[in-house]
Amino acid sequence: MSTDNKRKIAIFLPNLDGGGAEKVFVNLSAAFIKQGFAVDMLLIQKKGELLDSLDAKVHIIDIDSKKIRGSFAPLLSYLRNHDPEILIAVMWPLTVIATIAFRLSRCSGRMVVSDHNTLSLSTATNSRSNKRMLAQTIKWIYPLADVRLAVSNGVAADIQQLSGLFKSKFNVIYNPIDVTIQGDAAKGSLRGYFRIINVGSLKRQKNQALLIKAFAKLLEHIDAELVIVGEGELRGELEKLIADLNLQHCVTLTGFKKDVAAEYVQSDLFVLSSDYEGFGNVIVEAMSAGVTVVSTDCQSGPREILAEGEYGRLVPVGDADALAKAMLESLQQPQDEQVLKNRAADFSPEKIANQYLDVMFPERIDNYV
Repeated sequence: MSTDNKRKIAIFLPNLDGGGAEKVFVNLSAAFIKQGFAVDMLLIQKKGELLDSLDAKVHIIDIDSKKIRGSFAPLLSYLRNHDPEILIAVMWPLTVIATIAFRLSRCSGRMVVSDHNTLSLSTATNSRSNKRMLAQTIKWIYPLADVRLAVSNGVAADIQQLSGLFKSKFNVIYNPIDVTIQGDAAKGSLRGYFRIINVGSLKRQKNQALLIKAFAKLLEHIDAELVIVGEGELRGELEKLIADLNLQHCVTLTGFKKDVAAEYVQSDLFVLSSDYEGFGNVIVEAMSAGVTVVSTDCQSGPREILAEGEYGRLVPVGDADALAKAMLESLQQPQDEQVLKNRAADFSPEKIANQYLDVMFPERIDNYV
């Protein structure tokens, strides 16, 4: 049993690379600490661009395993020795490993599993046996958790279709996003050209190739530049596409940036071109800076964040012509900045952390009544 005076929440992640789920729990851990909890961050590997972003009071535990399955024994040992009140496991298969370890440890606390992507799409290229294992482990292991979380209604519905585990068995809590982005920027009307931004890893899911092709079509109508913030395995492929379309003078791949606030506030339009998402954190980040948004209408988060298109245009997945048209219309008729900032405030870390705490500690709700 832990000897800490504070109630303890443990969070189990692969690492702190600069992905959306990792950002979520960097923000949540800080919010939990502000609420008076102690937080242990268990990492399969202690690495990643976001390590320096963690609140100094978060206790990092380095499992130091090269493979996910190698984390089971160290996790079981941690649970038996520390008995946290809450263990949050993030992303399959960590969710399955952690739930089994939690039950074997006989911890007195509560087990929470949290999924952050549209699993049927993110595993589409996996083998048939791997897909079967995904579906079966969710069906049989997830019911052993005390709380099951999904970051959007779309993710919960996808899990139901994939595994047969009813959507009603999940609590949907949107991702917390830092909405303190401030700053003024020279917009296109002052610069003489428009600035369009995309933020995301350079991988198939994000489909920046679609955005680059749509941008080339947009240039037939207006003068603009495109800035893509992120790094990944497709850099070379995207650089070739940019060269083939003769866009080297107006498309920039900046690489990964831990702090993208300045990039948002200097931009006129944010575009998400993904084939699928679990939520779409970057949409909220852009809105918090008052930047107009265009997004593909992909599973699962953008339509929910943008409230069926009320806060930004939605276009079909994979349609470069529709994306270029929506980009042009949005630059010509931008959204009201304050309306966007007000919507982004719905996803503040403080609000979302309280939603987490309410489902993890049901007695909190009883105290409200």
